[in-house]
Amino acid sequence: PATITVDEGTDVLLKVTNDGTFGHNLSLPDGTKTADLVPYSTAELKVGKVTEDMTLFCSISGHKEQGMHFDIKVKK
Repeated sequence: PATITVDEGTDVLLKVTNDGTFGHNLSLPDGTKTADLVPYSTAELKVGKVTEDMTLFCSISGHKEQGMHFDIKVKK
């Protein structure tokens, strides 16, 4: 999904799968990220306790600008 909603304080662990034909990753705003994933590979990304909305993104050059991002919304 492009967006998920979690309760404030939820400890989030994401299972990330690259369904594309190019390498991708998923990065947190603080720079923590998965490895660059080859097509059809999977990794986990520990986000931790989420207390505010955040946008995660692919940090491979140009990918974020092409709209490759993922939002976590917090329900308070």
